[in-house]
Amino acid sequence: MATTSVNEQAITDLAGVVWRLWRAADEAFVAAGPDGDLDLDFLSLAARSVAADGATLVPDPQLCDVPASAESDPGRLIREAEAVLAARPIEQWPTGTSALVVDVCDLIREHRL
Repeated sequence: MATTSVNEQAITDLAGVVWRLWRAADEAFVAAGPDGDLDLDFLSLAARSVAADGATLVPDPQLCDVPASAESDPGRLIREAEAVLAARPIEQWPTGTSALVVDVCDLIREHRL
């Protein structure tokens, strides 16, 4: 089995995925409003959970604070995160990223994004 090292760009891209998921969670929470749109509340909670799991894969948490998108729509942010993850072979991501890929795809499927 071939081994590959994870390069710095993959880590930066992974931090961008986490940032997009956090931002999606925040935007869904705000969009839910004070009356609490349950679909948006659930999306916010689910995206926050996936972002927290993804953040454990980033060796320098400060990277997750760097804005990675101008988008503000939660669904589009999650789709952007999926596109970033799909842009490189899984072997080029840190170990454990495959679970993040599955979680992001589940978010999209479960919330019909």
